Amino acid sequence: MVYGSEERGVGIVPQLVIGAFGSRLRQEDFPPRIAEHPSDLIVSKGEPATLNCKAEGRPNPTIEWYKDGERVETDKDDPRSHRMLLPSGSLFFLRIVHGRRSRPDEGSYVCVARNYLGEAISHNASLEVARKSANALLSDELVWSVHVEALGVVGPFQGVDELN
Repeated sequence: MVYGSEERGVGIVPQLVIGAFGSRLRQEDFPPRIAEHPSDLIVSKGEPATLNCKAEGRPNPTIEWYKDGERVETDKDDPRSHRMLLPSGSLFFLRIVHGRRSRPDEGSYVCVARNYLGEAISHNASLEVARKSANALLSDELVWSVHVEALGVVGPFQGVDELN
């Protein structure tokens, strides 16, 4: 139902709209829009990470996250979850989980903001787990050799314990 505005005295009474579910639309209400889209991330396994998302709307929109088209379970669904939905709408990972057979955090994410006037969907953001490259391994060995040389240790050894 829509009731038009009518003149009463000096001003005009704002239009009153009754929605499909009987809720009243107020003139200052507006549908959600994404104010900050998430960005692609490359994160090391076991490290924390945050995918940012901020939305505007009136009433304030609720935020949900989806990974590869499936809704993401957060601490709101399961208090034991390593993923937290922050008050801002961002998705915080206490630690990135990544194994040989299971890669539950790696994928393509979107945040969806909803209120009774509609929904807004963010751009896609990929979360990738960093892989150690040959250069990184070489770099680790070089740093380790410099430490060994600085300590003045000579000769073959099996591990770090022999340096102490």
